[in-house]
Amino acid sequence: MSLLAQIAGPVGCAGLALLLVAARRDLRMVGLAAWGVGLGGLALYLVPDVERTALVAGAVAGLVLAAAGAWLTVPPKCCTMA
Repeated sequence: MSLLAQIAGPVGCAGLALLLVAARRDLRMVGLAAWGVGLGGLALYLVPDVERTALVAGAVAGLVLAAAGAWLTVPPKCCTMA
């Protein structure tokens, strides 16, 4: 087993656990980041034959889609209740 997979697996699991159980928003964001790093490491380990440029392009596309989805779910400031 690759050292990358041995590190990425526990990092992703710990990040997901923190994301699910943390009460504070900043801790959930750290958990989300750790989960993403773990997933990225496992993806690099599991897909060694794909060019790195294709992996980076896929990651960028995923981040753009995630940001667009987050933007769609947040109400505009004019419509929120204070």
